Amino acid sequence: MTKWYMGDNSINYSQTKFRHSYSAPGTYKVNLVVTLKNNCVDSFSNNIVIYPVPNVKLVQNNKSASICNNTNAFTFYDSSTIIGSGSLSSRWFVSDGSYSTANPLVKSFPSAGKFWIRLVSRSGKGCESSDSTQIEIY
Repeated sequence: MTKWYMGDNSINYSQTKFRHSYSAPGTYKVNLVVTLKNNCVDSFSNNIVIYPVPNVKLVQNNKSASICNNTNAFTFYDSSTIIGSGSLSSRWFVSDGSYSTANPLVKSFPSAGKFWIRLVSRSGKGCESSDSTQIEIY
């Protein structure tokens, strides 16, 4: 019999590949215990580290997501955070094909239409998360 003790009070009885999700960042001690038919037991332990995912927050200064074409200057702010003292880098992607690392992002659109603004934040450990909003120019 094979038992995986995942370090978060959960046990998996699988002998094949499986997935496990942790609800919070931290260091978890994972133990594999194998018991043979003759009750011979062997085990292996290893610590794994789960890093925090950025809490991405895109803030738009305009009160409305719809605006007339002649006054279509939008300002978007990156208010992303991360648990602990980790570093964050962010990039804006706009559905018109442009992108930027500026904060704030000031953006105008040359024509009427619906446009998506997407903010992607990446931690120093490589964990990514995103937030997006849609605006309409008429």
